[in-house]
Amino acid sequence: DSGKWVRIAYAPSVDMLFAAPFNADAVLMINPLTNITDTTTLSGLGPGGTKWIGIDYAPSVDMLYAAPYSADAVLMINPRTNVTDFTTLGGLGTGAGKWMGITYVALTDTLFAAPFVADTVLMINPRTNATDITTLAVTGVGATKWMDIAFAPSSATLFAAPFDADSALTVRFTVDQSVVAPLRQISELTNQLSSLQNDLVASEAIHVSDQQSTNAALLSSQVARLSLQASLSSSDAAQSAMQAELSLLSSTQNETTPLSAALTSMQATLSSTQQAMQA
Repeated sequence: DSGKWVRIAYAPSVDMLFAAPFNADAVLMINPLTNITDTTTLSGLGPGGTKWIGIDYAPSVDMLYAAPYSADAVLMINPRTNVTDFTTLGGLGTGAGKWMGITYVALTDTLFAAPFVADTVLMINPRTNATDITTLAVTGVGATKWMDIAFAPSSATLFAAPFDADSALTVRFTVDQSVVAPLRQISELTNQLSSLQNDLVASEAIHVSDQQSTNAALLSSQVARLSLQASLSSSDAAQSAMQAELSLLSSTQNETTPLSAALTSMQATLSSTQQAMQA
């Protein structure tokens, strides 16, 4: 079968990934720790139908939301109870290709879906379970407009990628700069954290290679040490040689320590900034 699932999102509350069912009868669940998939728990959504495209997680209510492509309702998923709901946020019409892609914006605690054929951005308030298809109208653009959408916290702006539209769709929020500043800091810290993680992975790969070379050199050195001990067993020279080998091994084992410390510090800073935002 083709077109089973389109787009995927992570729910940190249960450490699971959920893929939106396009033609599949069930939500695809993935356990990233065991690499086990599940296509039966959240089933019964009906085969075919080009139902939903795009999915995102709303941390304020611990729920996932999938954008309706041909379905007449938003698909809601409770990751803790493994319950789906495709009636509460309904009444959106049965036409095909309405919205493609959805994203959550913490700044307004709202989800936004990109209009593909629809003439308006779909807005979802997760706390009140209300949809809005009138506020952000985009008429006169063409039949198939934008596909997928993302939020840039540094400029407090939504961007939707043009499918057949001549330009990206932008939705800019007017907010107090004291609110945007922490979001920018979080964005910058996240980028720095990602860079440090990549550096650490590369450093660890180098460390493994260097460790193998060091082990070979150490074995050769041990052979030489046996010979040295045989002739200079009571001399300080033998003790100095052995101490030099131990120092070499120790420095190789600890060469990733600065990056690890920097990564830990960055994670702590990011966590404290996010906690301050929530407060």
